Amino acid sequence: MVADSVETGLLLNLATPEKPENVESEVGPKSAADVKRKRPLKSQRNEFQKSLKRGRDRDLQQDLRRAEVTKVSGTDDEGYGHPIVSSLFTSNPEVPECPDVEVTPRVEGVFENASVTDSDNAFSKLGLHPFLSSNLSQMFEQPTRIQSLALPIVLEGKDALIKAQTGTGKTLVYASAIVHQLQKIRPKITRSQGVMAVVLVPTKELASQTYDWFVKLSRAFSWIVPGLVIGIEKRKSEKARIRKGLNILVTTPGRLLDHLDSTQSLSFARLKYVVVDEADLLLEMGFQQKIKQILQRADSESIETTRQTILLSATLTPAIERLACLTLRSPVFIDSFGQNEDASDSDGDVKLVTPTSLQHFFVLVPTKLRLVTLLAFLAEKVIEERAKVLVFFATQDLVDFHTALLKHLDLSENESSRSSSLHPMKLHGKMEQLERIKVFEEFRKKKSGLLLSTDVAARGLDLSSVHWVVQCSAPSTLAAYLHRSGRTGRIGQRGSCLLFLLPSEAGFLSVLQQEQIPMKSMKAETILERLNCPGGRSLEARATWLQLQAEHLVTENTDNLKELAQNAFTSYVRFYMTYPRALRQAFNLKELHLGHVAKSLALRESPSKLGHRARCDQDEGKSRRSTKSAYGNTSINEVRHGGARAERTSRVVGGQRVLKVESSVSFSEFDSGLEPIVATKKRRKK
Repeated sequence: MVADSVETGLLLNLATPEKPENVESEVGPKSAADVKRKRPLKSQRNEFQKSLKRGRDRDLQQDLRRAEVTKVSGTDDEGYGHPIVSSLFTSNPEVPECPDVEVTPRVEGVFENASVTDSDNAFSKLGLHPFLSSNLSQMFEQPTRIQSLALPIVLEGKDALIKAQTGTGKTLVYASAIVHQLQKIRPKITRSQGVMAVVLVPTKELASQTYDWFVKLSRAFSWIVPGLVIGIEKRKSEKARIRKGLNILVTTPGRLLDHLDSTQSLSFARLKYVVVDEADLLLEMGFQQKIKQILQRADSESIETTRQTILLSATLTPAIERLACLTLRSPVFIDSFGQNEDASDSDGDVKLVTPTSLQHFFVLVPTKLRLVTLLAFLAEKVIEERAKVLVFFATQDLVDFHTALLKHLDLSENESSRSSSLHPMKLHGKMEQLERIKVFEEFRKKKSGLLLSTDVAARGLDLSSVHWVVQCSAPSTLAAYLHRSGRTGRIGQRGSCLLFLLPSEAGFLSVLQQEQIPMKSMKAETILERLNCPGGRSLEARATWLQLQAEHLVTENTDNLKELAQNAFTSYVRFYMTYPRALRQAFNLKELHLGHVAKSLALRESPSKLGHRARCDQDEGKSRRSTKSAYGNTSINEVRHGGARAERTSRVVGGQRVLKVESSVSFSEFDSGLEPIVATKKRRKK
C-alpha cells in the first residue's frame, strides 16, 4: 500500500454548525425544534441524502471553476501527492484526420447460395428426421450456408474440418447430426449404455449454451439424455449424474480428464462421436495435449469399429491443421467462404471474413476524453434508444472499475428519474462459475441492456439481438477483433461495432485495411454533443460536469472505487506492454501519456504515486504463493492484472518511472473448472 494518504491535499466541504444550539429543558412546552426532531426516520434520511448531494454539488462547482482556471492557463497541475483537477480539453494531442477505410470487404453471406431454400420446410431436404426438421423450422426460416454445406457430409459419418465465421450456426450442424444419428439406433439406446457423444468446448458459458441446444433438439426423443459437466457443481454431484447415465456429454477438456481419472463409471466403451468446437481457441489456451489424451483414451476404450470426429473453427491456422492430421481420418474440409475439399489440400492461410450484416466504426479519442465519450455513447444507446450493448475491456480490473462506476453515475438532469441508470452487468473469468452462468443467461434473455466483459464473451457465445459491440481498446490480435465484433450481426441480423482508438493508435486502421475490413469514422465531438446531463449548454461544460462527477465518486471511495481505479490503471499499463511485435508500431508505450490514462479512470493521483503503489503491490505479491492455471504457471496477482507475467524491473516512460513487464500473455479468462493446483517447492538436495 502507498505510504502517503491518497486524500492528502483534498479540500473537504462539510457544512457543520459552528457551535451547538442551546437546548431547552424537557420540562415545559415543546419547541418547533423538538417537533422537527421527532419527524419520521425516512424523512430525516431523505433530507440527509439531499444535504450530501448539495455538498457534492458545491464541490463540483468548485472543481468546475478550478478546471476553467486550468483551461485558461493552459497548464495541468501534476504535482506529486496533490489532487489533480485538470481540464479535459487542454494538453490533448492533435487528432489526425482519418477518412473511412474503403476497401472491398472479404464478406461471407450467412444465407447466400444456400442449397436448400425452395421449401416450406427446408431442413427436411437436408436428410434430418421429420421431428428434428420441424423443430428447427419453428426456430429458423431456412438453414444457413454452412448448415446446407456441412450437414449432408456430417450425416454420412465422415470426419470433417469445418471453417465458418462466427454467428453462422455451426453448433446446429453437429448438434442436429448427433441427435439424428442417435435416434436411428435400434433397439433404442438407454442412458445406462453411457456416453456415446462427447462435445469439447473452451468455456463454461459456451458449454452451457451448447447443452441448451441439445436439450431443445432432443425433446422429441426422450430416451436420449444430454448432460453438462463443467465444474459449476461439486464433483460428487457430477459423479452421481454420470453414474446415472448420460448419452451426450458437453464438457471442457480439463474437467473431462479429471473425471476420466477419478470417476470409474465414466467410460468411452460406446463412444461414437467426438466434437471439438472452437478448436483454434482451445489450442491457443494450451489444451492440445489434453485433447490428445482424451482421444487416446477414446481409442483404447471404445469397442466401436468407427468413430466420427468433427473439428470446428472460425479460423484455419497451421496449428489447427496439425491437430486435424492427428485426430481426423480422411477428413473433408468444409469452408463456407470457399468450396469443400480434402482437408489435406487446404493452404492454411488465415483469412479474416466478416458477415455482410455487420458494420464497423472507429472513433479517435484523446485519452483524457475517453471516459466521458464512452459514457455519452452508452447513455445514448442504452438509455435513449433502449439498445442492447456489449462492451469489451482489456482486463478484468477495467471491467470491475467501469461496472462499479456506472452503477453510481447520474446521467440525467432530473434527480427523480430512475430511467437514467445504465444498470450494467459484468462478466469475466475471475467471477464465480455460477455467477458467470447466471449473468450470461440473464443478458441473453434481455431485449436491451449493458454488459461489460473481457474476452471471455468473445468466442462462440450466441448473445441474441446485440445491437452494438464496443471495444474500448484494440485487442492484441486481428482474429480477436473479429471474434469480439462477431457477437453482433449474427445469423443475418443487423449489427454494429465501434472501436475506440487513441490518436497515436491510428496506424491500426491500416492493419485493418490490409485485412479488407471496411471501417467508417465517427467523431468524438458528435458523440459528446448528444450528452444530456447538467453542467451547462456547451459540450465542454456537460462533459466536464460528467468527468468531475466520476472523479468525486472515486475520490470519496464510493463502493471501493478508488482501489478499483488504481488496479485498473496498473492493469491497463501492463496490458499495453503485451501487444505483439507486429502491432507495436501502432501501440507504442512511449506514446502513452500516463497522466491522461489516470484521468480517463477518474483518478486525481499522479502517475508517479500510482507507480509507487504498483511497486508496493508487486513486492507484496512476491511473498504470496503462486498457483497454476490451466495454461501454465500464473500467480493470482498476474491473473488479476490481465494475465501478463510481470518481472520486478522498472523503466522511465513519458517522464514517469513505471514497472517494466516482461509479459507472456496467458488466457486467464478461460479455465476448465478445476480447482487451482498449489505449486510445491522443490527441496534442495543436501
